[in-house]
Amino acid sequence: MATWIWHPEWTEHPTDSAGSFVHFRKTITLTERISKPVHIHITADTKYKLYINSKFVSLGPVKGDQHLWFYDELDIQPYLKFGVNTINVRVLRLYHATIHATSFPRLHVPGLLICNVGLDPDLAINIQTNDSWETALEESTTLPTDILEDAFLHIYEKVGQCTTQPNWIPAKPLIFPASHGLSTPWKLSPRLIPFPRYQSATFKAIHNIESNQPRANWEEALLGLHDTNSEGIRLPAGSQHHVELEVENHTTALLYFRFKSPEHAGSTMQVTYSECYEDVPDTVPWIRKKGDRCDTRKKLVGPKDEYSIPGLADQELRSTLNYNPKLSDEDVFAPFHFRTFRFLALDITVSALSDLIMKRVDITTTKYPLQVLADFEVPSADNVYRQMWTTSIRTLSNCMHDCYEDCPFYEQLQYAMDTRSSALFTYCCSGDDRLARQAIIQLHNSYSPAVGLTASRAPAHQLQLIPHFSLFWICMISDHFEYFNDAEFVRQFLPVCDGVLDSFARRIDSKLGLIRLSDSSEQWDFVDWVDS
Repeated sequence: MATWIWHPEWTEHPTDSAGSFVHFRKTITLTERISKPVHIHITADTKYKLYINSKFVSLGPVKGDQHLWFYDELDIQPYLKFGVNTINVRVLRLYHATIHATSFPRLHVPGLLICNVGLDPDLAINIQTNDSWETALEESTTLPTDILEDAFLHIYEKVGQCTTQPNWIPAKPLIFPASHGLSTPWKLSPRLIPFPRYQSATFKAIHNIESNQPRANWEEALLGLHDTNSEGIRLPAGSQHHVELEVENHTTALLYFRFKSPEHAGSTMQVTYSECYEDVPDTVPWIRKKGDRCDTRKKLVGPKDEYSIPGLADQELRSTLNYNPKLSDEDVFAPFHFRTFRFLALDITVSALSDLIMKRVDITTTKYPLQVLADFEVPSADNVYRQMWTTSIRTLSNCMHDCYEDCPFYEQLQYAMDTRSSALFTYCCSGDDRLARQAIIQLHNSYSPAVGLTASRAPAHQLQLIPHFSLFWICMISDHFEYFNDAEFVRQFLPVCDGVLDSFARRIDSKLGLIRLSDSSEQWDFVDWVDS
């Protein structure tokens, strides 16, 4: 029987990090080749990455909360082989008792759960989580909470040198009451939206090179499609390098920075992610001076990853993790969560003890699989309306992942007012309501009877109340019924709609007939941002 598991020596220590990574592993041996589908259910609190035989399988789950926690159903048959199979899971656990990482809800208990689904009992495939799994803490990575440009996500990584091998110990099953109306903290649900669309992308230009290596060498290593066997660019021992890279459009992507494993440790890389070039800000992140956002004479400002590149000896310390099939001769920095950027800056300092070869940077865009079925044609002498349409579709796509997002760069939060606009545009351009249905449900689940309002955003780790955002949620329900005529779906939300409307009715001023502002500092009567 599958049980939730976790590391028995885990403690949360949120003084210098928003969370930590925990590794899990299991080995199974197959005595025959598997041709039938092998389905599993998998979830974790807070996020997981699953690898089988060093190949990436899945990243999840979709963001949930205490009302609805999602799991993924996967067919792992294509990743299994005859003989010994290694199953590895890397879990990002964001600390619960903090205000950090607002964009990522989590419960008070961490955990990993994998269940077999309808397996043939004759097949010796049992990867469900129990005390047969091993686990280890990752000591070298922190998620800084003091980056000025990052007030909401706290997913940027500071990776130090690995000095010891992972200490693998048996995982601890988590025991919860399962009767008399009691259950696990997570109210599990299959995912309500399709899996993301992954596509390869490339950099289109390099700017502001400060390096003893010529531009041609950088362009050959980092621009365009890459030969996986290319030698990359050799950076001499003791040297420093700065380059700025541009993609075609603002994007959200998983990144893989690939190096040939150097003989010695000590080299470092800092990656700065930015939406645009800008003048030096008056106040980061609030008061900015941007102007021409592609003026490369200006600066790139944004959150950063910091990575210490291990040497060959350090690679041996990490050899039991099985996240990279080329671990013996290649080192890869792959940030766990996707990054948002139009431009990024690389600052590389090479150890004085050995050269460093940077092979390439792989970009895998990740987005909700929006299928645009509509088109927009306006006879015109100029192309401005076509450009507006293209920009609008790209903006919508960049703001669709686990949920609708007010913006992928800063918050990745599903606000009711923003989401209503995004959902309406989605209906018009694609007819797809799956992400919108999930949004309506999640905002409904955030309703607080004590105040008669839904949260301004959901799911989120911190409750925020903006009273009239509850009205935008009601508008979303009306919109959905108007477009899809699904009475059964919208009917379930009517009691909460009544509760929200009643909360506003109770605030009507008897003399003026207008709604009074909230008397509570716990509510924010925000309308929208304007210049003051």
